[in-house]
Amino acid sequence: MMSVVSKCIGKIERWPLVFKDIIEDGFKAIHFTPVQESGGSRSHFSISNFNQVSDEFFENPKSLSKE
Repeated sequence: MMSVVSKCIGKIERWPLVFKDIIEDGFKAIHFTPVQESGGSRSHFSISNFNQVSDEFFENPKSLSKE
């Protein structure tokens, strides 16, 4: 299993390239740090909203529906 720090692998549009490298390296599972909106400390594990993916993972978050 490969662990990745979600905030360090870039926008979600880039993730397939990261997955490709991980798969080519022989890993069969990927563990992600949380992708939800961060709390005040901006720590990967300080989550302000468990039901909302952080806008920082998208190129144009304003075009996404918040539903």
